[in-house]
Amino acid sequence: MNRANTQRPCFRSPLFSTLAASLLIAGCGGELDEVQTDQSLNAVYGGTLAPAGYTPFMASVQEGTSGKHKCGAVIVADQWLVTAGHCVYASAPATLSVRVGSSQYASGGTLVPVSQVVLHPKFSLFSIENDIAVLKLASRIPYSGSAHPTKLPQQFGDEPDGAKDLLFGWGATSAVNNTYTYSPDLLMATVKVVNRTTCQSSWGVPITGAVICAGTANKSSCPGDDGGPLMNGGGSMAVGIVAVSTCGQATPAIYTRLGWHSLWIESATGGAVYGL
Repeated sequence: MNRANTQRPCFRSPLFSTLAASLLIAGCGGELDEVQTDQSLNAVYGGTLAPAGYTPFMASVQEGTSGKHKCGAVIVADQWLVTAGHCVYASAPATLSVRVGSSQYASGGTLVPVSQVVLHPKFSLFSIENDIAVLKLASRIPYSGSAHPTKLPQQFGDEPDGAKDLLFGWGATSAVNNTYTYSPDLLMATVKVVNRTTCQSSWGVPITGAVICAGTANKSSCPGDDGGPLMNGGGSMAVGIVAVSTCGQATPAIYTRLGWHSLWIESATGGAVYGL
């Protein structure tokens, strides 16, 4: 997520009162400047280039037609995508577009305007739960080998502890004075799902079934990966979306669990979702 663009407030409710600013939690305003003003990062920390044609479900949410990457998203129907609520809560649809069909966020594929932003009705900046939104595009995506929806879990579908899932994104490679430089090419990494009890111990705050924890100090999501998908090990189903990036810190990253929200996604998209 481009925190410099959205300036999302840090979680300051009791739920997240113990989070360290050095974890670069999405939109911590000026705290990044206070903690570190010149930080080397890795897009999808520990990641490698995603193979060509391997990610037809992937999309880049952008500011207008500028080609400026904002967040990741995942295609779930020919006119609908899922992303993180904190990526778009302050954005009017007319200020957003989505690039699909390309592994480079700044070129290739098709750039499609957004016509509607639907936030989860219980979305809050001060909670990790319900950090999800769906985007409706102004026109349908022409399906091809490079642009196609992915499946979603059935309601309450979950990932087992220890599952090796796949993370994708164009996250930050560097940050200077809260301005991020993103990887021009889509990266990926295999990340292990962490037991929620263990995750809760790591964070020191309640972790519920509404989220998935995954990643290690060697592999994790970074700023700019927010909203992008966590796929099952086979890459055939989106099981989560990046909510809180940790970018190489020992604490696991936090993902909105899509199986927790399948019925809401189906309702918000008018039943258009592929595979539900």
